[in-house]
Order: sequence, then C-alpha cells, then structure tokens
Amino acid sequence: MDNSRPLTSQWIQIGGLGSEKGATLNSHWSTVLSLRPRTIVVTFNKNTACHRSKEVLLPNPHVAAFITDGRLSSLHNAMSSGKPVICIPSDREQQRNCHQLRKRGVALVKDCWDLTVKDVKELLKQISEEDVRTAARSLSESVKSRAASSRERLTRTVEFAAKYGPAVNLHSSDEDVGLIQKHNMDVYIPFAILLATTALLLVWIARSICKKCIRGHDKDGRRDSHTDDTDLSKNTLTSPAPSVLLHPPKMRQDTSNEPPPINSDRRGLDAAYEREQSENE
Repeated sequence: MDNSRPLTSQWIQIGGLGSEKGATLNSHWSTVLSLRPRTIVVTFNKNTACHRSKEVLLPNPHVAAFITDGRLSSLHNAMSSGKPVICIPSDREQQRNCHQLRKRGVALVKDCWDLTVKDVKELLKQISEEDVRTAARSLSESVKSRAASSRERLTRTVEFAAKYGPAVNLHSSDEDVGLIQKHNMDVYIPFAILLATTALLLVWIARSICKKCIRGHDKDGRRDSHTDDTDLSKNTLTSPAPSVLLHPPKMRQDTSNEPPPINSDRRGLDAAYEREQSENE
C-alpha cells in the first residue's frame, strides 16, 4: 500500500495490525448477512457500528464487495479478507491509497465529486466480474502467507531494541558528514555557478548582437543620407542656370580732383598779359 522510498535498514514498516483476526461475528450481523446470498458492505464513517465490526464482516462468504472512502485501515481489512473494493475517495491521501490498490487490480476508483447513480450501477457491474474477484483472492493469499504476522514482527522488533539497544551499524552515515555535504551544497553550488555563467554568456552574446544590429542600422542611415546629398548636387549641376539680368547701379562721378572752373574774365586778362610780354620782347 505504500510507495517505494529510499529508507535505511533501521526503518521497519509494519502494516495491517488492525486487520488481524479478532472477535467472531455476532448474531445481529449473522442474521443481516444471511438475508441475501450476496451483500455489499458500505462504510464511510468510522463511528458507525459497521465500521467497528468490518474486520469480522468482510471475511464472511455472503459479502461480495466492499465500498469505502479509501481509509488505510479499511483497505487493509479488504486485502486480508480477499474482497474487491469500490473506492470513493474524498481527499488526497485517500486517493493515493485507492490508486495503489487499483494497481493491484482489486479496486475500482471513482471521485466522490463526480459520482452519479449511473456510475454506481456501472461500478457494481464491474466489481462482480470474475477477474477482479480472482485478483482480490490472490492478494489475500499473498498477505496471509507472510513469514510472520504483523503482531509477531512488532513484538520481536520491540524486544530486540529493548534487549540490545540501538544498533550502531544500522545508522546512516549522513549523521557524520559536514554541513556542505549534508545539504548537498557541493552539488548545488557548482550547478549554480554553471547556470550563472551560462546566463551571463547568453546575455553577453545578446548584447553583442544588438550592438552590431544598431551599428549596421546607423551605417545604412548615413549611407542613405550621403546618397541623397550626392543626388541633390548632381541635379543642381545638370539643371540650367536661371537667366538673371543685373543692372549695375549708377556710379556717381567724383569731381573732387577736377580743377575749379576758370572765369572767362580772368582768361581774357591772362591772354592780354601774355601778348604784352611778347611785344616787349
């Protein structure tokens, strides 16, 4: 019924203590079971009278099947008595117990939240099949054929521990290791370093690729702008120059160096003076 786990030799699992043969079936339940040739025992609450006496009810030959919610004690009683089981679990622990028994082929499992009347009828038909009943009887025989019963194993284990004390050779070596090995830090730390190195390497590669893409985009933009400037200059050179008629401004004549105008009377006097000089000579 239990899952496989890595346990040391100092752990001794003893199951089925409550499924040992005890009191015989009383007259009340004998009368109830004899009313029909086949009876199905249903139990979901441990406080009922049926639950208290199910370990003596299930071995009765008139009981054909057992419907339960998947409690561990109820499933142990079903395995010991060799009866097929219909499990209707209501929590995670009961689901695990029921699925473990279904792997043996002796139980049918249906969640209580999805249960309908049609499902109950279908489960009762399937539980009456011969292969399920055969698997349940085979499992019961394997449980009963153990070398020692659960009570004997418990008694022998307690007597051995009380007589010889704790067995040092059964202790695990994990008690003598250091803090790093005890918490597997010698495995986790290198793995964390490797993971961090890989992450940093990926980040560096991504940044390098982004930088290259940005530089290439900038170069393409500069090349495109240079091409546009070249085309504009070519268009300017090849286009005809507009004809513009420029009219130079009129220059004002500078008369500052010209001699002052000569008076006509003075000119006459000078001419007369020159004639007199020539006559005297």
